[in-house]
Amino acid sequence: MMALSQRIWRNYAAKAYTYVRQILAFIKSAYLFAFFLGSTSSADAEISFFKLSSPQLIAPLIIPVRPHEEPLHAWENYLKQLSTNSDLVELFEGRLPYIQVRSLQPLSAKELADASVVIMNSPRDFTNKIYPTTDDTSHPHENRIHTLSNTLKELGSTQTFLLPIAAGIGFTHSEYQDFKNKIADEVRLLISPGGDDVHTSFYKQPSIWANYTNATRDKYEISLIQTFTRKQKGFILGICRGMQITSVALGYKLVQDIPHHFNSPISHREYALHPVTFLPTTHNLLLTASGSALNTVNSLHHQSVILHKNGPLELAAHTSDGITEGAEFKNGKGLLVQFHPELLKFDLGKKVLSQVTYKVWPKLASANVCQKWYQ
Repeated sequence: MMALSQRIWRNYAAKAYTYVRQILAFIKSAYLFAFFLGSTSSADAEISFFKLSSPQLIAPLIIPVRPHEEPLHAWENYLKQLSTNSDLVELFEGRLPYIQVRSLQPLSAKELADASVVIMNSPRDFTNKIYPTTDDTSHPHENRIHTLSNTLKELGSTQTFLLPIAAGIGFTHSEYQDFKNKIADEVRLLISPGGDDVHTSFYKQPSIWANYTNATRDKYEISLIQTFTRKQKGFILGICRGMQITSVALGYKLVQDIPHHFNSPISHREYALHPVTFLPTTHNLLLTASGSALNTVNSLHHQSVILHKNGPLELAAHTSDGITEGAEFKNGKGLLVQFHPELLKFDLGKKVLSQVTYKVWPKLASANVCQKWYQ
């Protein structure tokens, strides 16, 4: 009798042990499934954009935020990354921008599509300070973002957003690809403004005449421009340095110093006004804007783009000394100008920018402005 009881208990114990093992195996499987699902969701989750507003800023900043990251932490992490990169520390002269965060709000795809996005390239872009006018034809170079933002809003862009220098720094490779793709997919007008010289390593030349270059800043901007132009969903406007760095991103080279390489009576510096010829192109953006081949523009550059026939760009403007003053994308997705239309005080500047906004937002662009310029 005792032996029978022991056998029964042993059977119960064996079954209980089996049930426990099955339950543990089920729990383990459920945990692994949940972990896999969470990992997959994290991998599939996209970068989101927030707009940072501050009284110190000319326009709100676009802050890319990674999945499961708080927007304020994303901004703080960006500043931390700037402070640990020696190249960018040098660009900022050892002083990171002090930005009083007034608000950090989600930025919708609709807001982004109806706005112009300017790629920042100078520490001074972080300030809303307006500098005094130097002459009767243009504002100083530091005002380029402010005047550009105001003019574009007048001509049809609902708002201007600023993309911080080296945006996406500290991201993983996949996160950075996601960030660039989101910009390329959702931004309809990307603007690369004037600024310092492009680092010569990106067009495979020794640095002889280039000034104030910064390889880290240029690396991020070039990578973004390459993604944006490759996807061909939005329009890119390059102004002065913006023309040069966009051209370099597309594989073109630069003249490092015009006075050294060209014996020309034309001054291309200090906002000097000089004649320029607009040329027929596939899309005739500059010719349509001006209505005339012969025009007068300003200049603040000592470098220029060397175009060739087999690339994605075609010559749209030049001076009598052979310097490239404008180029247009053969696919109609971009305009590059060596002069500063946002700083011209006569009609040509607004005509050129109006042509861009009409190309990007034909329904949003002000009908009154378009009628004024194109009657």
